[in-house]
Amino acid sequence: MVGLGSPNRPLLPPQRIAAAEAEFTERRHMPWARVALGRSTLGLIRAWLARRQASLWNLAGRIGTPTLVIWGTDDKLVSVRKAARTAAALPNSRLLVLPQCGHVAQMECPELVARATLGMLDAAAADQW
Repeated sequence: MVGLGSPNRPLLPPQRIAAAEAEFTERRHMPWARVALGRSTLGLIRAWLARRQASLWNLAGRIGTPTLVIWGTDDKLVSVRKAARTAAALPNSRLLVLPQCGHVAQMECPELVARATLGMLDAAAADQW
């Protein structure tokens, strides 16, 4: 199975992989796609390398909205070791680490992510976050 998660469980249903492949094929022929991907990648790199005042870690401390940080233990793109630091950087956050889940938890573990998100919304609405 193609993906960034655990080899112990299927990451995505076959129909989701087929849809992603079709979307990739369609975008590959769009004249703006390569430029957009390049700019997005450059923007991410600039954000990672920003000086202290503009650092995303510094800016995260200004976010007061209830935030649920969801991380997969088998994320091969961004290590789960960053999960606690990320949650700590957000003043009003909670951390949920999903075992045997990769980088795209919302696609790999949709039921768990949906339940956790609804729980967060319910708790925030009741001022219990």
